[in-house]
Amino acid sequence: METKRKLYLYPRKCDFCGKGMEKGIMISQGEYYCDEKCCMDQHKDNKCFPIGENDTLVTYKEFLQILDTDIDDELFNGGIYEWYSFTEWFIYDNDFEYGYDIFGNKYKAEDTLDENIYEWKRG
Repeated sequence: METKRKLYLYPRKCDFCGKGMEKGIMISQGEYYCDEKCCMDQHKDNKCFPIGENDTLVTYKEFLQILDTDIDDELFNGGIYEWYSFTEWFIYDNDFEYGYDIFGNKYKAEDTLDENIYEWKRG
């Protein structure tokens, strides 16, 4: 008897490399990255990350360096985590409508209900 491997489906896909993912970086409720490398590669030397009271724009590399030195949680208190976070997603975050395979191919949930073939990150 031949055993079929299940196709694991992820709730998000990385905006840079295109891979399906279940955890990663979310920026401004609209950009998703599987890790810091993809976020860094996407933004390169663009100064697009606001820091401080005056929202001074810095590169992602500078942003991470500042974040690492924020031992008093000044950035946290300043609301930085409202637009930047490392998080985990589940299929219900997509209203159970779609998911992605590891290569970033999108699948409608209604087409993937056969649990012998598909496996979802459920939470």
